Amino acid sequence: VASGMAASHALLAGRLSAGDHLVISDTNYVGTAELVRDSLPRWGIEVSPVDTSDPAEVAAAVRPNTRMLWIETPANPIIRLSDIAALGTLAKEAGVRDVVVDSTFATPMATRPVELGADFVVHSLTKYIGGHGDAMGGAVIGRKADLDALNLEATVHYGGVHRRLEVEGVEVRL
Repeated sequence: VASGMAASHALLAGRLSAGDHLVISDTNYVGTAELVRDSLPRWGIEVSPVDTSDPAEVAAAVRPNTRMLWIETPANPIIRLSDIAALGTLAKEAGVRDVVVDSTFATPMATRPVELGADFVVHSLTKYIGGHGDAMGGAVIGRKADLDALNLEATVHYGGVHRRLEVEGVEVRL
């Protein structure tokens, strides 16, 4: 997609609906923080910011209508770490549909959230993958069926220009 924020917006707006609940790290990239604080509640989506480095705090925030747990690790700007595997297990046991990891700071070289239980991974390609801020981009990584559903909303409804990369016969590791 066109930027890291386009990736985050596509995933949040494409997977959450009015009446849903989001548990999200209380420390995020400012654009993500403002989107969930200012826009999602207007759309009828409940938001609970928590310290995701504390699994007990995450567990206490989960409700029956929690559809997504959003973890940013390392968290921007304080580099706070969260245990992706532990939180993924906690969320799945509680019936949370989607575990999302914004892994921009870690890059795919340092952390592989899908292998640790994440359903989706978000990267701002503008930052560490692009390296210089002279090119913009964002990526959402996930299961093919889930990405197919997001494709329509992200490109047609939200205007996020994208290029879909599918590699057959090659193991793609995140």
